[in-house]
Amino acid sequence: MSKKSMAKLLLGGSTALNLFGNVTDAEEAWKTGYANRQAALKDAQLVQESGDMDIQQLEREGRQLVGSNLNAITGSNTAFSGSAMDIMADTMAQLELQKRNKQRETASKRDSLYAEANNAARSASSARQQGYLKAGGTLLRGVGDFMDMF
Repeated sequence: MSKKSMAKLLLGGSTALNLFGNVTDAEEAWKTGYANRQAALKDAQLVQESGDMDIQQLEREGRQLVGSNLNAITGSNTAFSGSAMDIMADTMAQLELQKRNKQRETASKRDSLYAEANNAARSASSARQQGYLKAGGTLLRGVGDFMDMF
């Protein structure tokens, strides 16, 4: 085998290995990004479920508190008017505020995780595209180098 044939063979093999490496890197970057997207979506679901359970717990505690206060007021022969009624109304308003704050907090965390998932998907797609463009550049460079041998 002549030196020129050997050089062509080595150049072709080197180009093929670089091309394979670029494609492999592109696919691995995409898989990693996709896995990160899936993890963020799962986290968002867990945040929503946890927030919903916290809200249900707040509602249960609120009903118990209001029921206890109502029993205390009616058991003490106090008229359900004036300051007793104001206290009950204030308690119910505070419970509603806690519930709404928890809903906002949950929605904010969930939406942040959805944004993270979308960013991971875009990043994965971009990394894949860049890898394939790099592979195309490697191929073109290899073809150019091969043609220069003549």
